[in-house]
Order: sequence, then structure tokens, then C-alpha cells
Amino acid sequence: MKILSKLWQYILNILVLIDQALNTVLFFGDPRETMSSRIGKYAIKGFKWACVICRFLDWVDKRHCATSIEPAVGSKDVIT
Repeated sequence: MKILSKLWQYILNILVLIDQALNTVLFFGDPRETMSSRIGKYAIKGFKWACVICRFLDWVDKRHCATSIEPAVGSKDVIT
């Protein structure tokens, strides 16, 4: 069973890597930040498009954007 949990962690690590790469390459974001963290920050600022995305993500994973926000990350965004 431990091998399956290690495999699952490995898959999650790859998914986070892809998420951060997409944030960096497509959206000119901080390479350390996930798109969910960044979208959550935009939702807090009141951007309607971000609120819509967060509502969808919250339907899939309750409080996804809120729990994904990384306050100490994002200073390297090229476009804010």
C-alpha cells in the first residue's frame, strides 16, 4: 500500500509542476505559484472572471481557491 501512496504523491507532484509551468508560460506568472493561488488572489480583489472560475473549482473541490492561495508567493509575476 505504501508504494501506491508514493506513486500518488509522484503524480500529484507532476500535476503541480505542470500547473506552475502553465502559470509561468501562458500567464506570465511567478514560476513558484499555481494558477489556483493566482486566481484566488484575483477573486479576492473582485475580478469577476476569477470569481466564476473559483466557483467552478469550489464545486469540484470545496474551497479550492481559498486553500490554494500562497500569500508569500507571486512577487515574480511579470503581469499582475
